[in-house]
Amino acid sequence: MEQSQRAIRYPANAGAGMRFDAAFTLLELLLSIAIFAVVLAAINGVLYGALRLRNSTTQMIEEALPVQRAVEMIRRDLSGIVVPGTNMAGPMLSDLDTTQPMLGTPASPTFYTTTGRITETLPWAELQKVTYYLKPPTNRYASAGFDLIRTVTRNLLPSNQQLPDENDWLMTGVERLDFSYYDGTQWQNTWNSTNQTVPLPRAIKLEMLLAQPLAVRNRSLAGMPTRIQVVAPVLVAGITNQTGGAQ
Repeated sequence: MEQSQRAIRYPANAGAGMRFDAAFTLLELLLSIAIFAVVLAAINGVLYGALRLRNSTTQMIEEALPVQRAVEMIRRDLSGIVVPGTNMAGPMLSDLDTTQPMLGTPASPTFYTTTGRITETLPWAELQKVTYYLKPPTNRYASAGFDLIRTVTRNLLPSNQQLPDENDWLMTGVERLDFSYYDGTQWQNTWNSTNQTVPLPRAIKLEMLLAQPLAVRNRSLAGMPTRIQVVAPVLVAGITNQTGGAQ
């Protein structure tokens, strides 16, 4: 009886069509914004870390490729060296050729090597004359050291002096090139095929000294040392200058 007579009270502003919707509190909004900011900061850190890794890897490859190409080119020229004194191969002298000052400073002896290509437009044989030069870079402020230039003369028939047929840029940032020659017992800094027992050494060693800024950058990125050493064995057997008598 008491329950039936109990009055049910409603709010004064309650209407027949009124709804009570749930909403986020201010504390919940602040907490969700803080969590979103932390997640966004973590995503940005991972993204920028990946971009820096990509940029450093790209720079490492761009700096290492010219060095590897230059080293491989020099190794091929030394490995394909021909015996001096043949029809189109002159003597092998460690003296540097200074007759072409417009090409730069000579950094290697003149090699007669078999690394030429025979094509339809070039009627010369695979035998060619190769010399390496160090030339001041075009932009001296952007690069240190010198540019390494490979000059190629493919027409060995004319007797008059002429410019090389090809001038190939190999790399920049080179300070010095040093060549030494192994005669079978020791390394020598000079070589003259005209007064040696054998016209060619058993091996030729090249030491390439990189300029300091480029060397530091290569060492930090590509693991490249400041001095690169290449040893190329000479597999060509030359005729000796000695005459043997019958026993």
